[in-house]
Amino acid sequence: MEGSGYACYVRRMSHTVRATPEEELILLSRRENPSFDSLMNMGASMDDIDLELVREYLTRVKSGIRREDVPKGELLRMMDLDRGPDGFRKPLNVALMMFNPHPMDFFPNARIEVVFKRGPDGSGTIEDHFEGPVDTQIRASLRLLKEQAVRLRIIKVDGEAEALRVWSYPFGAIEEAVVNAVYHRSYAIGEPVTITVSPDSIEIQNLPGPDHSISDEDLDGHRMISTHYRNKRLGDFLRELGLAEGRNTGIPKIFKEMRMNGSGDPTIVTDADRSFMRLVLPIHPAFMERSSTGARSEGTRRRASDLEAMVLDVLSKEGCMSSRELAARLGYKTAGNSFRKIINSMLERGDIEYLYPESPLSPKQRLCVRR
Repeated sequence: MEGSGYACYVRRMSHTVRATPEEELILLSRRENPSFDSLMNMGASMDDIDLELVREYLTRVKSGIRREDVPKGELLRMMDLDRGPDGFRKPLNVALMMFNPHPMDFFPNARIEVVFKRGPDGSGTIEDHFEGPVDTQIRASLRLLKEQAVRLRIIKVDGEAEALRVWSYPFGAIEEAVVNAVYHRSYAIGEPVTITVSPDSIEIQNLPGPDHSISDEDLDGHRMISTHYRNKRLGDFLRELGLAEGRNTGIPKIFKEMRMNGSGDPTIVTDADRSFMRLVLPIHPAFMERSSTGARSEGTRRRASDLEAMVLDVLSKEGCMSSRELAARLGYKTAGNSFRKIINSMLERGDIEYLYPESPLSPKQRLCVRR
């Protein structure tokens, strides 16, 4: 069979005969045991792949194969977006997810729903639905969340010239959480990714939950290393577009972004059957009491003793850090004068210490909680 490297045969009655082209497609699909997005879609045709969307993607990733003179069939084979013998080629599911303008024609409810609950009782609820190619859904929903949910607050420190800057939610955490949900959801289940924005949190939910190869202990330790990927090819495309990072880095990055902003840790919610996963991002404590103006930049004051407590908390939880890393973790742009005053005071009292006390100016120097 051209295109596969071997012929397929099936058993009919008491005879073994050459499979029909349609049977070959099914047999090849089962033989490879790939992730869902690498399966051939038997209900679609090659006409369902939009060539302009393919070329737009290749342009975005600066591919060397985006030449206009490459025929569609050859281009799709080069990108491994279809399979099967000549005359009976079928697009892979990932091709329909990324390069069809209406993926929901093939995957019911393959969209992102964003719900804003303005009041604690659910009053003033506003919903937005984002459809189209998967990367388009991600960009559109992130744009809305950045405009509507991400706010900056300036925190003035008593006796200090430099103020702290904190965000209601670090956008990097939101971005990673949304991409993670879209990547790990099942497109065989007719349920959307849902994002619920409440006055005190953002919840991102996808179905089903983590793979059963990830233990409860792994979940508690934020080690989301799976032995099976539902949408491995989709993840590759999203990484090429800069929307996702390496495998198994999503959850750790979300926790890191939240901690660097001074926010509370996210919460991972699932059930015994792993039928869903919900990631809850708490709003930064400074935003629990919002002003009536809704301004993007708001002011409050924090005492130096509060910042010293934050230093001890961060170093206790995350270990020794450089001055620059610690300053960023506390919300400072740089390790400026006000930050250094706090650190010097804590060093003098013995609350914290240098990792290399004999070389205080070493570029490898780290600050640690006193042992």
